[in-house]
This record gives sequence, C-alpha cells and structure tokens, in this order.
Amino acid sequence: MKLLNKTEQIAHLQGGNGNVAIQEMLTGYRSTPHPATGATPYEAHDEQTRVDVGDRWDQLCQCWESHADDHGLMFYDNHMLMSTLGAKNEDLTMKLLNSLRKYVRDGSGPNCEISREVGLAVCEAFVEADKGHFDKAVEIFKPLRYKVDLLGGSRAQRDVYELF
Repeated sequence: MKLLNKTEQIAHLQGGNGNVAIQEMLTGYRSTPHPATGATPYEAHDEQTRVDVGDRWDQLCQCWESHADDHGLMFYDNHMLMSTLGAKNEDLTMKLLNSLRKYVRDGSGPNCEISREVGLAVCEAFVEADKGHFDKAVEIFKPLRYKVDLLGGSRAQRDVYELF
C-alpha cells in the first residue's frame, strides 16, 4: 500500500497521471527478478514457471468447500477465495462470490459491514488479477487501499494485498 501511495504522490507532484505511474511501477516490479529465486514475480505466477505445490490448493479447497456460505470473518473468505483461485476451481470461486454478494445485500452485523465496505471488492480484485486483468484489479482495489486493515489478520498476513 505504501508503495502505491508514494508512487501516486510522486506522480501528482511531478504533474503526471497517478494511474499511469502505478501501472508503470507495477510493470517494473513484475519484471524485476527476485535475488533469491532469479524469477520475476510475473514468472513466479506464470503457469510454466510456477513452483509446484502439488495438490495443496485442491486440499485447501476441500477444507473450505463446506464453508462457502458461512461468512464468519471476511479474512477467512478472502483466504478461501485465494485457495479456490489457486486450485482453478471456478465453480467454488463463483459459489463463494455469489454467496458473498447475497450476504452483503441481505446480511447485517460488523462482519457484513466489513464485507460490504471492503471484502467483496477485494475478492473481485483477486479474481480479476487471476484472469490477468491487472488494470481492472488495481482499479477495483485502489479505493480500498486504506481500508484493508479492516479485514483483520497480522501485518504479515496482509502483505498479499501489497501486490496491488
């Protein structure tokens, strides 16, 4: 988040377009090899060069599958969605998204408010990023960047949101 904010602020101070600057920064980040792996973030997420985690994503999906309608914590729903995307389980991804949409439309309580204000959109941004629509993912996520703390979890657990 800080990097996105700083990039946008610098662009503004230099009279540039913040969205263009963020896209350029993300392109540079994704094309720079990591010193430990020698792979760029783009390569690390590309199907041909992805680290083989075996059937771990499928195992996680099986654990989450019966909880697609629970919505106990938005933090859990975000992680469930990450596992459905990792497993390429489109049916479970759509089941969760549709259930979340119904929950934010009809539900109540603190978790529902967080889901409505931040959570559902974060999930939708992840789906767009998984499809390779990074510009759309950033467009969805950018207005939420100051609110992700509402999702809960430790700073380390929220690092995944820094990718946007």
